[in-house]
Amino acid sequence: MSLALPTLRSGALVGALAATLLLTAPPPPAQAHPFGPPQTASITVTGADTVQVRWRFGGTDDISYLAVALDVLPADRVTLDGAVFYEDGDDALVAAAPAFHRYVLQHITILNQGLACVGEVEPLSRLADDGATVNYRCPGPLGNAAVSLDMLNDLHPAYRTLATGPDGQRAVYNGESAVHDWVLGTATGGSAPATSGSSAPAGTAVPGATAGSGKPAAVPASEVAALGPADPVAAGTDLGRGAAVQLAAVGGGLAVIAGVTIWLRTRKRRI
Repeated sequence: MSLALPTLRSGALVGALAATLLLTAPPPPAQAHPFGPPQTASITVTGADTVQVRWRFGGTDDISYLAVALDVLPADRVTLDGAVFYEDGDDALVAAAPAFHRYVLQHITILNQGLACVGEVEPLSRLADDGATVNYRCPGPLGNAAVSLDMLNDLHPAYRTLATGPDGQRAVYNGESAVHDWVLGTATGGSAPATSGSSAPAGTAVPGATAGSGKPAAVPASEVAALGPADPVAAGTDLGRGAAVQLAAVGGGLAVIAGVTIWLRTRKRRI
């Protein structure tokens, strides 16, 4: 009986120590899923000076991952290994968030013959299924346009978007190629800026891919202009390090617990 009480106390001490280490360990940053299904985009001419771009997430987990990065979802949605998994309703929260509307307008832009087009995000009612749709009005008749698209690339450069346009044009956007030229009309004039690539005509091989609720008011691009250049989202600087950080914290905790356990066993034998 004399050994029972110290043993129980020792077990309680180890348990309390383990709980303290787990509770005080820093929350792991979210990790990206850039190697899953690619994002997709369609570019459609809707008028003499208007263009529509519809962009879709490649997977629902990417919705939740971006939501954490934009502070739409809490950091405790990140698992111990840095993953973020989609839950019902995440798409509605993102669709209703002004931060997401601003993000879209910052990361999808069009220059028609060197002049910036003004975009407006349509109300988002089925983000997971239909993606985000942006309508652009350009300052003149459509001609050669430079379309910049780097959605999610500030989170991880390996994210890619497979884009299609008029007359079978295609292009692949990624962290190394965020701007492509598109022929959207026959107008000429102006000076097009240097771009990183051109859209390919029909027949060019492009990696294949198979293709909520809440209705906030549309956010015009004029509101985005005051924000200045697009910055990485809040969590961007820590993304991709979740597993290493968490494993280091847990590993250190386990080492302490192991040391305490060995000391207690040695003490018990001496008694």
